[in-house]
Amino acid sequence: MAKHERFYINVFNGCNLNCRHCFNNEGATKGPLLTTPEILRLSDEAMDCLGITEMQLTGGEPLQRPDIFPLISALQEKGLKVILQTNGFFDRDTVRKIQDLSRNNLSLIISMDGFETNDYFRGRGVTARTVANIEMLSESVDIRINTLLSSRIEWEEVENLAKLAERHSIQLAFNPICPSGRADSTLLLPAQKYFQWMYRLEELSAMGISIRKCFNVVEGHLVENEDCPVRKGATVHIAADGAVYPCGFLVNKQACFLGSVRESSILDLMKRIPDDCRSLHPDCQKCEYHIRRECKGGCPARILNLKGRFGEKDIYCMAEHLPNLWNR
Repeated sequence: MAKHERFYINVFNGCNLNCRHCFNNEGATKGPLLTTPEILRLSDEAMDCLGITEMQLTGGEPLQRPDIFPLISALQEKGLKVILQTNGFFDRDTVRKIQDLSRNNLSLIISMDGFETNDYFRGRGVTARTVANIEMLSESVDIRINTLLSSRIEWEEVENLAKLAERHSIQLAFNPICPSGRADSTLLLPAQKYFQWMYRLEELSAMGISIRKCFNVVEGHLVENEDCPVRKGATVHIAADGAVYPCGFLVNKQACFLGSVRESSILDLMKRIPDDCRSLHPDCQKCEYHIRRECKGGCPARILNLKGRFGEKDIYCMAEHLPNLWNR
């Protein structure tokens, strides 16, 4: 089995927002919520059999879980680094509690999809509160802003995110939106703009801003920066009711349901990841970009959600869009 890279647990499927593009379609959990003892048992199992040293808590909005702070503290006591993925829309009391726990290996991933675009997706006034919380927390808490690149966002918003990150010495991460849950294909960033923006993000990185993105620029060429962990069988996503899927963007896809942690071990569930997740289109296998390892095959979840099956070409196909990228 591949070295395990990512371990996600959705600890609460409810949310204090109603985002237009929620990939998890919060509220869709079918069974009872995993209890804290169950989550702590899972953490022991994952540490023992997978060797994980960190765990990412997702939602919904995990901060809406009534016992979220005792849960984080208990995971920290086991020696785990806890990464909390949040929408950033919370009150001053929550800020204080996060600051207290951040002294012992807690970091935040805050979802913020631009400025005007973020308010469009999440609700008017959300961005102002989120930015205020980032400013209060950034001196004492390790923060990364996750931004989904969509058809709604403008480059000026990306530049303003870079300025925010530079002011507060925080990291940015940019990923294309995946048509899953409430997000549909109309929100996809056009391929030409997407690849052009990868070059422009590289320019921002060169200015000293810490940016994670899907492609790096190496000697003038775009290079996909990692093999998808799903293709390697090196990730798992546990839904709020204990159902297991290879990826959060594949939650509630029946063909990708691996079973439940209430009935099987994590190791056994990971062995059930379908081979189809790793399949490539025949053209991809002989493509020069793939042979040179500049393309790693794209996103299996995006392919399945758009094309209805694995093994098709990703809409962000390098061979299709790069040769004439600047001539359209």
